[in-house]
Amino acid sequence: MKITLISNTAFNIYNFRKEFVQELVKEGHEVSVIIPKGESGVHLITKLGVHVETFRLNRKKVNPFQDFRAWIDLVRKIRRIKPDITISYTIKPVIYGSLAAKLAGVKKIFSNITGLGYVFIGEDWKTKLIRRVFVRALYKVALVTNYRIFFQNIDDKNMFLRLGLVTTDQCVLINGSGVNLDRFNIDAPIEKKVGSFLFVGRILKDKGVMELLEAGEILKKKYPHVKIRLIGDFDQNPASLQLKDLQPYIDNEIIEYLGRKEDVRPFLQESEVFVLPSYREGTPRSTLEAMASGLPVVTTCVAGCRETVVEGENGFLVNVRDPQDLALGMEKFLLNPQLSLEMGAKSLEMAKERYDVHKVNASIINGLLS
Repeated sequence: MKITLISNTAFNIYNFRKEFVQELVKEGHEVSVIIPKGESGVHLITKLGVHVETFRLNRKKVNPFQDFRAWIDLVRKIRRIKPDITISYTIKPVIYGSLAAKLAGVKKIFSNITGLGYVFIGEDWKTKLIRRVFVRALYKVALVTNYRIFFQNIDDKNMFLRLGLVTTDQCVLINGSGVNLDRFNIDAPIEKKVGSFLFVGRILKDKGVMELLEAGEILKKKYPHVKIRLIGDFDQNPASLQLKDLQPYIDNEIIEYLGRKEDVRPFLQESEVFVLPSYREGTPRSTLEAMASGLPVVTTCVAGCRETVVEGENGFLVNVRDPQDLALGMEKFLLNPQLSLEMGAKSLEMAKERYDVHKVNASIINGLLS
């Protein structure tokens, strides 16, 4: 089969779909990837044994004229490749990729809803208008072309059903993008830093970074030894923070900002607890990597996050946008250090049972080829 993946970044393909692509290639399928022009990391994708095409897409702004040109460009690329199957990730590739694939005559069209993003979370008037007039309307038109749509949590699936964007027969529920257990679960971990918490993700308001900073301020007054470290990039996203927003907390030693790291494993291995106070997720890959590293999790009781924690077994769920409750959840590990070992072991067990990337990929491939 000729299978084409359409995404908004090379990073998305290489970091979240690498094993999926490798398994498709191993099974003898001819795989190609379409990503926006100017993306770094193309050489890494080609090393996976796939063909890469690029198209003109502004992934951050909604401009009808630019987006129409991007769609036409995408139609041309798909017609050139002539795939039997397309599968698209993230909002614009899902919408434009589905419509382009339909016009190009693709037999089976799939989408993977990896999360709803800022356009569904933001509450300013412009975002609400875009959500109602642009995204929901285009999703409805685009997704009707899909044979199957993969959802990473039940809340997103139910929302799309409630809005009439998909039918029950189209929906397939999967356990995120999975995690490579061999890569993150090592036999001889680095010595852990006492009272250490780690956040990994883009430095966005929607990831709950401001709440984490405020929770850190609360905890630092009671527990001077506590270490809260943040790994991640700033972004062009409307919800992105800037270094100046973190600087007062860095200067007061509330947090350590470590910037972007190509390999987060050493930092996971030396931390005691993983924290993600996000407002909404698909299934957060960062949390799965932490679980595979044997870390307990403190996260919010929202779509995509709540699935990764069994309350009181591998971590704690806290109220969203609530730094006080977040601090209380984190404090439980400071009051009882033994919890991190017990709950971390449960996290690893859950990762093996639910989130093994090979199991997740098998379910997706079965959905593609059935």
